[in-house]
Amino acid sequence: MVNNTKVFIIEGLPGSGKSMFSKRLEQYFKNEKKTVKRYSEGDLHPIDLAWCSVTDKQTFDNLCDEFHEVKNQIIKHTKQVGNQYITPYTKIDLTKNTKHLDEVFRQYEIYRTNELDVFKQTHLDLWRQFAKAHDADTIYIFECVFLQNHINELLLNMDVHQDAITPYFQDLIQALSPIKPTIFYVNQQDIANRLAFITEQRKTNDKALYNDWIDNVLTYMQNTKHGKSHNYLGYDGFLRYLYDRKATELKIMKQLDGCACHVLDLKDDYDQVFSRMIAQIERRDAYNENN
Repeated sequence: MVNNTKVFIIEGLPGSGKSMFSKRLEQYFKNEKKTVKRYSEGDLHPIDLAWCSVTDKQTFDNLCDEFHEVKNQIIKHTKQVGNQYITPYTKIDLTKNTKHLDEVFRQYEIYRTNELDVFKQTHLDLWRQFAKAHDADTIYIFECVFLQNHINELLLNMDVHQDAITPYFQDLIQALSPIKPTIFYVNQQDIANRLAFITEQRKTNDKALYNDWIDNVLTYMQNTKHGKSHNYLGYDGFLRYLYDRKATELKIMKQLDGCACHVLDLKDDYDQVFSRMIAQIERRDAYNENN
C-alpha cells in the first residue's frame, strides 16, 4: 500500500460521527501495517489547543497550588513548550473540592481571546512546526481541528465577516500543504434528528460535577456577539446555527487549495460513508503508484 498523505482530518457537525470515523480509519491503517497516531478533541494535541489552558510558569504554579488535591494529575497531563505550559484540563478527574477547575483553567484558553490575529498566528505557528517536525513514517488522524474548532470561534466569538473566513482557512491549510493533508467532511443530512440524539446521548451521569453538553453549548452560544445578533437563542437557535454553519463549511471546502477535500453525504449509512472514505484513499494510492 502506498500512501503519501500524512494527515487525515475528519470534519462535520456535532453528531456526524467524526470520532467514530477517526477510530475506524485508525484501525484501517493498523490493518495495513502502518504506524498511525489518532488524536481526539481535548487531547494534548500537536496542532490544536481546544480544551487546553496556556499559561506561563507562575500562573501554572499558582493553579497547581490552588488545585493541590489533583496537582499530580495536572503535572502529568501538562506539556511545556518554550515558556508556556499547555494543559488539557478536561483530562483531569474532578472531585467535589475541584469541580470548579474547568471554569478556572478555561480562562487561560487561546479560544478565549477576541483577537483574530493572535488566534490565527498561534495556530499557524503550531501547524507549521508540526509540518516540519512530524514523523515522516507516521500517519496522523485528527478530528475537529480544522473547521469545527475554528469556525465556531470565527463566527460566534469574533463575529468575523464571511468574506474573511475562506482566506483564513486557506492560510491555515497551506501550513500543512507540504505533507499533503486530506480532509473528509461528513455532510450530515438530518441535522435536527442527530442533534436530538446526541443531546440525549451526551447527558452527564453526575449533574453535581458536570453540566450536560447541550447546556454548555447553549450558554456559550447565546452569550456571544454573533449569537445575539443572529438570535441564536435556546435549542431552536442552536439548530439554526448548525444549518448556517454547515453552509459556510461547505463553501469553504469548495474553495480550498493545497489539500485533498472530500464531501461525504451522510443519512444513516455510516458504513457506506466509511467505505467511500476508504475508496478515496485507495484511489489516491493507486494514482500515486502509477505516477
